[in-house]
Amino acid sequence: MYDRFIPLGAVLGLPPHTAAARRAWIRGVLGHKVNGAAFSLAGEIVGHCFLAADNSGCAEMAIFVRQESRRKGVGTALAKAALEWGRAAGLRRVWNVTSSDNTAALCLQMNCGFHLPTSISVHFL
Repeated sequence: MYDRFIPLGAVLGLPPHTAAARRAWIRGVLGHKVNGAAFSLAGEIVGHCFLAADNSGCAEMAIFVRQESRRKGVGTALAKAALEWGRAAGLRRVWNVTSSDNTAALCLQMNCGFHLPTSISVHFL
């Protein structure tokens, strides 16, 4: 899936560009407790979601859906399943970073129970 993944619009946290780096990244990603994939009728992976958990019971969610499968409910189904599995695994909080102009991702997050911050602040040390 990731060898043919082409980002559209504003996307954060992309897989590495080179094949070797991408394969190393995938090996690391598959080490997370919560991983889910969506398959086409032909058996090809069309979406992947994982929760990158830390030791405090929190995790960042990452979702990747191939272009031809977007806006068909694949991302929402993956996210909801990952959140359910994360809850069962004992996670207390899941967060996600999305560009403020990525309306499709923001809608997906809202449909899955995420809350948008009302303000964002930067603290300089």
